[in-house]
Amino acid sequence: MIGLILGLTGISCDNGNGPGPQPEYGMPYAKYVLDGTVVNAETEEPVEGIRVKFPSDASDYDSSSMTFSDENGDWSITKQIYPCGADGSSECDVSAQDVDGDENGGTFEEKQIDLSLTQTKPASGTWDKGTFEQHDVRIELTEEE
Repeated sequence: MIGLILGLTGISCDNGNGPGPQPEYGMPYAKYVLDGTVVNAETEEPVEGIRVKFPSDASDYDSSSMTFSDENGDWSITKQIYPCGADGSSECDVSAQDVDGDENGGTFEEKQIDLSLTQTKPASGTWDKGTFEQHDVRIELTEEE
């Protein structure tokens, strides 16, 4: 019975000299390289201090999933996560949210942008699904009324 339990948990797996497939531990991942600009939809001026998250449903407490637009409205995120969009269970998108109120010249509505990613590095192995990039993602925000 103990052997069965250990076998099911992978503790008694052999070192490759015995028969059968070798166990693999982990989960699929992909690297994402994204950058763009946040602008006021009406004035075309850059908007500073907008929180950009990838993926859009990432936790507000995961600092590696977000960045803030700079004085030129520019932002960038490089992140290695479970592949989005690959199996249809999650979307590949970014969200932009004004979290500082009027400090950036107005209060802007939150927006989600679907991504059109390009694979720039092929998968290498069972878990690594490759690198995907999208550059110059333009996020146009509308001021709240």
